[in-house]
Amino acid sequence: MSGYRATMLSQQYRMHPSISWFPSMNFYSGKLLDGDSVADRRLDPEIEVLAERFPRVMFFDLLDSSESQNHTNSKRNIFEANFTQELVKYFELLVNQLREKDNKDSEERSLKDRIGIVTPYKAHIQFY
Repeated sequence: MSGYRATMLSQQYRMHPSISWFPSMNFYSGKLLDGDSVADRRLDPEIEVLAERFPRVMFFDLLDSSESQNHTNSKRNIFEANFTQELVKYFELLVNQLREKDNKDSEERSLKDRIGIVTPYKAHIQFY
């Protein structure tokens, strides 16, 4: 050990409760609590459209994917990275179609800086 005593995080203020539920149950034995302001935080209106149609947390089992290493020996899964890129493109297309349907004159904006993608692979950062 490092000589420092570990302290468990007991309350979080960043994730919506529907997102924090997974780490709380799987890594904190259900003991990770949400701060008061988290559930009341308002989403960007275009992101709200996605939140109304899709769960905030999704897991996909990609059966034919496999792990490899890049030139810096960082692990990656190209199939999963490509799948995620296509999924984000689909969400962007959906948001843009809904904007057109609602006759919104707002400028098209990428979802890149408005959604979060969690990956165990550091090498996947280059894909997003």
